[in-house]
Parts: sequence; structure tokens; C-alpha cells
Amino acid sequence: MGYILKHELNDKECSLIIKSLMKNLSNESIKLRRVDPLNEICISAIDHSNNFVAGIVGYIFYGSLMIDMLWVDPNYRNKGIGRGLISKIEEISKDFKAEFSTVNSMDWWGTKVSMRS
Repeated sequence: MGYILKHELNDKECSLIIKSLMKNLSNESIKLRRVDPLNEICISAIDHSNNFVAGIVGYIFYGSLMIDMLWVDPNYRNKGIGRGLISKIEEISKDFKAEFSTVNSMDWWGTKVSMRS
């Protein structure tokens, strides 16, 4: 059984890969572990002119909330928007019975931000 590894830069193809991974991981976990399906949560913050200023993406899987991406426009930082997004995604995750959270962090933020509780 052969295969080809492809590096995708195309948004459409990359989105299809992500959806396929989510579907297959979810289906296997349901079958093998009898857990709830994988769910994606996306929340955005917009300004009064309807411009995107911040967002967060997380996944509910295996009883946990996995926060994968969080970004706030530099002009809107230090105003509590990131904290509000995290609070909202944690609130929503409880509806899916998530018992704990994990966060991916980028090292350019530095220890001060990534280690904050």
C-alpha cells in the first residue's frame, strides 16, 4: 500500500485536510473509547464598525477543551478582550462536559504571558 505526502498551502485543500482529520479522529474515538464527537468552537470579537479584532479557536475532545489559537489585534490588547474570549470558550465547553483545558502557546509571547494563570 503506497502513499504520497503532500504539503498543502492552499486554504481550500488545507481546510479539507483539517475537516477530514477532525471527522476521522472523532469517529474513531466514538467507536473505540465511546466518547463524544470532536467539536470545534470559534468565537470572534468585532468592533463597532464590524471589523474583526480578536478571535479564539478550540476543540472539545476526550473531555477536554484544547485552545488552539487566540489572537487580539495589537490596537485592542490589554483591554480584557483575550480574557473575555477565554472565559466565553470555557463557558461554552462546559455545555460539552469538558473537564479541563489545555492551551497551545507560542514562545514569542514570552514566559510572562504564556505562564499566566
